[in-house]
Amino acid sequence: MIQKAEDKAKDSSIVAKLRKEHQPYFRNALFLSVFVAALPVAPIAFMRLTFGPVLYSDSVAYLLWLLLILIAALTLAAALEWVRDRIIMAGSISFVSKLEKIVFSTVFEDSSREWTKGATIINDLRTIRTFLASQVAGAILDAPFAIFWLLVIFFIHPFMGLLSIFGAVMALIVGVIVEKKVEPEMEKAGEHQSTSRSELTSYFQNLNASLAMGTLPNLYDRWNKSQSSFLLSQATASAQQSFGGALTRVIMLVQGSMLLGLGTLLMLLEIMPIGMAGNLIIAKFIGALAMRPMMTAVMSWKNIVAARQAYENVDIFLQENPAVKKQMKLPKPKGVIQITNASVYADDSDKKILDQISLQANPGSVTIVLGESGAGKTTLAKLLVGFREPSAGSVRLDGVSVFNWDKAELGPHLGYLPQNIELFGGTMVENICRFEKPDQEKLKTACKRAGLNYIYEDYLNNTEHSIDPDSMTVSGGMRQKLGIARAFYGDPKLLVLDEPTSSLDSESEDNFIAAIMEFQKTNATIFIMTHNKKILKAADHILVLFKGRQKIFDTKTNIAKKMRMSQLEETN
Repeated sequence: MIQKAEDKAKDSSIVAKLRKEHQPYFRNALFLSVFVAALPVAPIAFMRLTFGPVLYSDSVAYLLWLLLILIAALTLAAALEWVRDRIIMAGSISFVSKLEKIVFSTVFEDSSREWTKGATIINDLRTIRTFLASQVAGAILDAPFAIFWLLVIFFIHPFMGLLSIFGAVMALIVGVIVEKKVEPEMEKAGEHQSTSRSELTSYFQNLNASLAMGTLPNLYDRWNKSQSSFLLSQATASAQQSFGGALTRVIMLVQGSMLLGLGTLLMLLEIMPIGMAGNLIIAKFIGALAMRPMMTAVMSWKNIVAARQAYENVDIFLQENPAVKKQMKLPKPKGVIQITNASVYADDSDKKILDQISLQANPGSVTIVLGESGAGKTTLAKLLVGFREPSAGSVRLDGVSVFNWDKAELGPHLGYLPQNIELFGGTMVENICRFEKPDQEKLKTACKRAGLNYIYEDYLNNTEHSIDPDSMTVSGGMRQKLGIARAFYGDPKLLVLDEPTSSLDSESEDNFIAAIMEFQKTNATIFIMTHNKKILKAADHILVLFKGRQKIFDTKTNIAKKMRMSQLEETN
């Protein structure tokens, strides 16, 4: 009963539904495979007729007509195979493209998932696409008809049929053994390659520190260990695959010769009539035709195993990580933030990063969040933008959970500057405009507020400033200004900035504070996490966190009054 439930769950999975949706492509390709498998037999019929009726008829016209029919049949076979390949290609592109969209959303919309696993799944999709576009997919469709041709040899003589099936079974056994040997090595190679890539990316991101501290030789040794393990596993799998392919070729060649030898022996023993000598060549030809798709499959067994493993990985990933369900379309947010008893626990721990935070911020207000490192400021920022869900309590924007709000719908109304600013390969304008088509007025305003007027002016003059994929050439101050401009772009209703002045000089800080006070007039709700008390100049409310707890939340005016009262009491 449990097994039935598991099978039902598999049948109802996203991958299974997509596979069912694309079955018409498979059925059409399979239908054409009937003709693709049958028409190559035309040379056999041509040979039989040439050495029989044509010679006895003494007619050149008969021979020419047969030759034209043969050419037409083989041309039609090639054309139908081409059409079949186009159908398979169209189906694979449609299937993988739809799967890619689901996987991409699933990987990126839930920030709690590890990127390494997400990157592996995206690589699995690439493996599936490559396999479906290869000749192996067509060979698999030809396999059932290959079995049919093997059975045809039985009509020539049962012993020859048994020998043909024996050869096919031997090729299959070789394939199974190779799979058992190759599969674990392919898994190891994939794991080592993923680790190697992750380490290399990490090293590039911290290149300056590595150079300064002289750690590159140690990092290279660490990376080389993973890379060597990957190459070793890959080499082992390739060697086993090559051995299997070589053995299969031997089986195919030996089978063809054995068919001729067995047929000759049967005639010498007068078990088969001497008049059927011509059928020996036919049996050899049909045997080779039947073995061709099997040999293609065995030779590419590594790709078949990799594609099957990739398919299973994607299916399991989507079952374990269901895509975020789309919510009902909501109106444009006004910016009312309400946090009620929000707590956040560290992963796999009872330790609280935030503990019972409660506050409300209205449109047009600026809330400055202060606290020591590790007080929970960054975690609170992630809660505010819906990047993380509270372990307890709620964080709502206009009465709706920020975490559950469709990010594509909320994104244009939200500005966020993370503490670790990430830029994307492209141009500075593309990064500021969030890779949308630039709106000149929005771009002008965002650049002005971030102190990047020259970028807008250069854009008008068709001069672009490029950013490499690793953004290694961008200084810390420029990175921060670009992040600020991106956050300001489009006049968002909720602006959350985490340490926005950490890499700015004094003049840029003053410009930033002025920009915040000017942006406040757009009636946006603003949160700024900072150690820089200079920014308090722009504050309406102040939230002080201490070890994840809310120590103070009040207006700047009330806090100033309480501090003056406290000073007077101490004086008296």
